[in-house]
Amino acid sequence: MKRIGFSVYTVEQTKQLLETYSPNLIQFPVSLFDQRFLTSGMIAEMSRENIALHARSIFLQGLLLALPNELPAFALALSEKLVTLDKYARQSNTTRLAFLMGFVQAISELEAIVIGITSAMQLNEIIQAWHQAHYLDDFASWSEQDADILDPSKWKQS
Repeated sequence: MKRIGFSVYTVEQTKQLLETYSPNLIQFPVSLFDQRFLTSGMIAEMSRENIALHARSIFLQGLLLALPNELPAFALALSEKLVTLDKYARQSNTTRLAFLMGFVQAISELEAIVIGITSAMQLNEIIQAWHQAHYLDDFASWSEQDADILDPSKWKQS
């Protein structure tokens, strides 16, 4: 085994764990709408410590791939952002998925991304989008602040 690390959920949890442990790998959530680890400086800090960084939840557990009118009740606040993202995608002759991939590709400190899929077709779409990634001019403006939306453990199923 070459590395040992952990999977975290919040910046605060990560800070607490790093006070006691010295992992060489951390997996954490990050997406175009969930930029907490970026804006807090935690990604840069972990990178300076030579911790391998693996991103997960780059689609926010699938919410960022949903049709705006099919979002669950707890995530309806994302609807307007998704409609706007789709508009930008059409104007740029690309897809929402290509923008989501462009965001994670722009985080140079990331060593890997971890995704969940339900079919080979999904995997092929993701790989294609990876190779056709598009970059938005202002990633920061897409950041969602509502922790009840960003943290799946707080989701109320409806």
